[in-house]
Amino acid sequence: MPSTTRAPRPAARDSRSGPGSASRSDGQASNASATWSSILSSSLVDALPAGSFLVLSHGTADRHPELQQETETAYRKGAIPLRMRIRSEVEPFFDGLDLVEPGLVFATEWYQQEPAPVRERSGFYAGVGRVR
Repeated sequence: MPSTTRAPRPAARDSRSGPGSASRSDGQASNASATWSSILSSSLVDALPAGSFLVLSHGTADRHPELQQETETAYRKGAIPLRMRIRSEVEPFFDGLDLVEPGLVFATEWYQQEPAPVRERSGFYAGVGRVR
């Protein structure tokens, strides 16, 4: 079997950032959050051979911000850590991967066969990235 060499993923900028990183109030991803996403997906993807896929969904309140506080409170009561992210904070999980169509979209919009499902409001982003 021929050996394949994968291009290196972008280097993480700061390994001290963790899942508790907060998003900025202006809706832009913080560097700490983007770095943590890169570190996490890097450690998962680095173990995969070229041609493999990373399938990821992540909670968000982008379509229904009025439910964010209620959702986070419910998870806290169950002692389950939760960190909802805006789209620009989810995108770095796919750094160095080739996004499969339709890309990073709301979970109810990720499909590949027709007919398209009925559009619904979703609290998750979903994406599939192919390892180079």
